[in-house]
Amino acid sequence: RQRTFSVLNRPRPNYPGHVPLNFIERGALAVGSAFGSLIDPYRHDLIASLGEATAKPYFVTRLRHAMISNPTGRRILRDKPRITSKSLSLEKLRQLPENTVGRAYAAWLDSEGVTPDTRDPVRYIDDPEEAYVMQRYREIHDFIHAITGLPIIIEGELAVKAFEFANTVLPMTGLSLASIVRLKPEERK
Repeated sequence: RQRTFSVLNRPRPNYPGHVPLNFIERGALAVGSAFGSLIDPYRHDLIASLGEATAKPYFVTRLRHAMISNPTGRRILRDKPRITSKSLSLEKLRQLPENTVGRAYAAWLDSEGVTPDTRDPVRYIDDPEEAYVMQRYREIHDFIHAITGLPIIIEGELAVKAFEFANTVLPMTGLSLASIVRLKPEERK
């Protein structure tokens, strides 16, 4: 007889770092992460947890299907490339011509003092391929910053989240916009 999922009878992880959650745990993670990130919007770990807790059952699956329906998306899902300082040569990107995405990305990383390695690994998405889709979404976040020229400040992050929501419909990106209430009127403008 198969035992039900519980804290004492947790399923095996589906990939390294995976933490299986039941419905109640996922809900608690979503609510706790939402309030925590509203209180401290610089807690990237809470924003990442909120993204994962609210991406299922529909939204990350929808992104995966969108990738499958596109030849480039299928190739990315097949090869599963990562965007890290090991997989990219930032030095080569810095030497690309002006007005290229690669050069803009490297310049943005340099100006903001960040690296491609600053994204938390996915932990709470059960399906390994959907976990990769969520990881890929995180890893392209800084490309959006670079393309739009938006800095790592609350106003810049909110603008990027609005852009991401319009393109991915991930609930966390829309929920992040609730932190607009914390902005002063001149910051909202």
